[in-house]
Amino acid sequence: MIRRILRVTNLSFLLFFGLALSSCDDIESTPELVDKLRAVGVAQDSLTYVSPEDGAAAVTATLTFVLVTPNGAGPIESGAAEKTDTTFRELTFAADQPAAEVYADFTLHRFVATTTIPSQSELEFSPLDGTAYFDVGWRFSIGSDVELFQSRIKVYQSGERIDPTISGEENQPLGISILNPTENLSVPAGTVTLSAELSNDVEDNYRISWLVGVGSIERIRTIETDWEGVAAGNRTVMVVVRGLRSNAFNYQVIDFVAE
Repeated sequence: MIRRILRVTNLSFLLFFGLALSSCDDIESTPELVDKLRAVGVAQDSLTYVSPEDGAAAVTATLTFVLVTPNGAGPIESGAAEKTDTTFRELTFAADQPAAEVYADFTLHRFVATTTIPSQSELEFSPLDGTAYFDVGWRFSIGSDVELFQSRIKVYQSGERIDPTISGEENQPLGISILNPTENLSVPAGTVTLSAELSNDVEDNYRISWLVGVGSIERIRTIETDWEGVAAGNRTVMVVVRGLRSNAFNYQVIDFVAE
């Protein structure tokens, strides 16, 4: 039997797409398996930042870096990312960071930072839609395991029309919930069918991914798939969704028991 235990984490964020580059050779790695430090995503507190006019009050963006590690892994070290062809905007990390969330199979980490939105004279806005981008990067590591976040944040020019896909009623947090495994559902250890559903849907294409601490997942990019090699005992599964155009982001993590 599988039943849900402990707690459920379902945090709504607004994601900007980040490229997480690992310093390790991932050819032999299973990307859905949390067997080392892994990046989940970087969230921003708004999808509709507007660049201030020169001399106006500064606009601040709050970013949350989300990572997972095996339980008991060493402390995560971090530092500014460096690339010869990219200038990253300065980040300021909060002194008091959210506590790590320990689950049966792995640990969830969140690191919160702020940055200032460049003024209009610092950016080159597209004549087509009045938007511009600036780059943010940061490096996290545990020993030889390194995750480098390199991301671009979209900014609107003052007075320009904001994309209706992410404004008004449609600027609601994209939700995702794990349907299976669920409480009181009899599913034996071994192979478990994973499924999830979206809520607060907008017109967009989505990228789904699953993360587990044991076994392997047949198709990690689908909303329904098979999880093989599920050993009996307390287990953890995480599902992540990202909007490809709206940049919405959400995830859910649950602990359960496989018998």
